[in-house]
Amino acid sequence: MQASQPAWFAPNQPAHGPRPSTCGYRPKTGSVNPSRAAPKPKQRPSCSISGCADSDQQPKPTSPGGSGGTAGLTRKTLTAIDATVADVDEGPAYVASGDAAPPDDPGPWVRLLPGLDATTMGWKKRDWYVDPAMVPRFFDRNGNAGPTVWADGQIVGGWIQRPDGKISIELARELSSTHQLLLDEAIDQLQLVLGDAVVRPRFPAPVQKDLFDRA
Repeated sequence: MQASQPAWFAPNQPAHGPRPSTCGYRPKTGSVNPSRAAPKPKQRPSCSISGCADSDQQPKPTSPGGSGGTAGLTRKTLTAIDATVADVDEGPAYVASGDAAPPDDPGPWVRLLPGLDATTMGWKKRDWYVDPAMVPRFFDRNGNAGPTVWADGQIVGGWIQRPDGKISIELARELSSTHQLLLDEAIDQLQLVLGDAVVRPRFPAPVQKDLFDRA
């Protein structure tokens, strides 16, 4: 299963997947609401709702991490919204009724997502969108994700905003020339959205700590 396409900073790309959140940041100056930069994207199956059971049986709903809810409340909510079960590579998952069809291929894309973004944090099993060997680089010891760089449904790096406001990137692998151009565009668009505001991740992962040390 390919990761849903985050919707940040993509005026010329279709949006698929959970809306990136702005949580995980402490603005130093000004205020920023980047989620207004894109329309509400199409909902995709989420393991944070279903628990992504590995068997062919009906998945048992579990409370999404950090929501403060209970399994019982989650179960009632799924019933109230007429959620249905869809099969994904990791097992059964819940989706909105009538929303089980896969989205159209969006083509090459690159996005910069903030720390604790729902696209990064909203899945119980993450091997299909982040190399397990890179998890200690992009997530802290408590499982909190710092700001991430995504390319075609995979986490390929991390980023920070330096004290001077410039964005600094560390990539886990080399990008194609097409994706490098898309990354440059994403950086320019993010700088435009942030303006004079300087933000720091609330839970920096090791990659962010090293980038700050080099800033």
